[in-house]
Amino acid sequence: MKSITSKAIVAAVILSLLAAGVYTILISNHSKPGKASATEQGAREGMGQPAARLVVDEPFENIKPKTEALRIEDPSRPSIHTLSTGTVLRVPANAFADADGNTITAPVQLTFREFHSAAEIIASGIPMRIPKADGEEEWLQTAGMYEINGASGGRPVDIAEGKAIEVDLLSKTGGAYDFWIFGRESGRWENRGAGGEPREDAAALEEARRAVEELRGKTAAPPVAPEPTPEAEKLIFTDLDAGCCPELAGRKPLALTYAGNDEKTDPKNNQWITDPGIWRKKTLQYSDTEGVYQLTLLGNEVYRIPVRLALEGKNLEQARRDYQAALASYQANFEMLRNAEAMLARQAAFRRTMSVSGFGIYNYDILWKREDSVPLIADFRFGELPEAVKQYVTVYLVTGDNRAVVGLPQSDWSQMRISPSADNKLIAVLPGDKVAVFSQSDFNREMEDIRQASGSRYVFDMRVEPEPLNSMESLEQLLQRASS
Repeated sequence: MKSITSKAIVAAVILSLLAAGVYTILISNHSKPGKASATEQGAREGMGQPAARLVVDEPFENIKPKTEALRIEDPSRPSIHTLSTGTVLRVPANAFADADGNTITAPVQLTFREFHSAAEIIASGIPMRIPKADGEEEWLQTAGMYEINGASGGRPVDIAEGKAIEVDLLSKTGGAYDFWIFGRESGRWENRGAGGEPREDAAALEEARRAVEELRGKTAAPPVAPEPTPEAEKLIFTDLDAGCCPELAGRKPLALTYAGNDEKTDPKNNQWITDPGIWRKKTLQYSDTEGVYQLTLLGNEVYRIPVRLALEGKNLEQARRDYQAALASYQANFEMLRNAEAMLARQAAFRRTMSVSGFGIYNYDILWKREDSVPLIADFRFGELPEAVKQYVTVYLVTGDNRAVVGLPQSDWSQMRISPSADNKLIAVLPGDKVAVFSQSDFNREMEDIRQASGSRYVFDMRVEPEPLNSMESLEQLLQRASS
């Protein structure tokens, strides 16, 4: 993994180069189909060389996939853990050992990360490629990927020999997929065979839907900021019997305002009630609604209406405090709704279960193949960024229903393949968490030129976003825009 310090240094150098005006702009347009140049031919010949060892390299400084931490207080006992995503971990008793094979009895901390969306896969930096002996490679299309690790007392632990943790992963993709593990030492994906048929789990999906609907009800309308009650809407009493409402004792005069919605009983349409000589008794009692009272005026007639305290003085100050509290609650519920909706979008009706006997990165995958793939010697234009920046840039092709995410550093740009019949978008991660985009609509516009460039150089004119990305949500939104 690149260190944040080195990335920051690279970003600072680039900014200083741009400030000084020391940069080179690519001047060639998209290459026309035809015979490749000597440089291009050399690049094509280089494709036959064995690929370098793959590494996990998180491309962003400040955007990380969500990690869930689980603390197992007594690892000598079996335990079951349900994550916020709905994934379930079943841990047997005495499941952990130290480097010498001794059973761990102290508390163990498990960390678990899931990768389902294109944004999560990009931010993880996990390579989704299978190098082949002839120098070519296959690409993976995932149905769900995860990373699990463990530690005790700040030191890494292993899964004990003969033990396994059952991972019941929620996935929104059905069908049969092989089960793979990424070997960090080998830098290669290892196929562990068929992952088994997923089981439908409609209950988990329905529970997520109910949570979303409940939060939608709580956020249907934001609270309204209180305003002082207009003088014309106030009902002022100095002789009102409010003995049934102790909190109002001693308030004289008492200013009230109409709290109903019936035009016939609205005081503004019954001015006669303001005549002080026609009422023998005036009382105030609680109603069934908090903050609303029942006003009864007794005389030759009975006039009864719902009222609340007029907003003035201390009442207005309290109403404003209540509003701030209601607004904070609304905003919290709204944020929970956004998270619940995002979780529902990631949620699935399938469970894929596999027992793992070691910590690491696991994946349910199939090889992504398209008969109509167009091979390209790709190059990229990133606005006014210097040519030297390209060695620090990884370009991600997102395709295959957003489940095939292939990161290509500059050394592998000659491995680019585009399927005209698939969904396609390119996201380039630049230093300083900036990104450049080539969207689906860009592909639609230039697809005929791309077809014509098959086997030769093609320059993608990337649109550099004006501001760096700062969250997983901003990356998700960027990918959504790039899909149009």
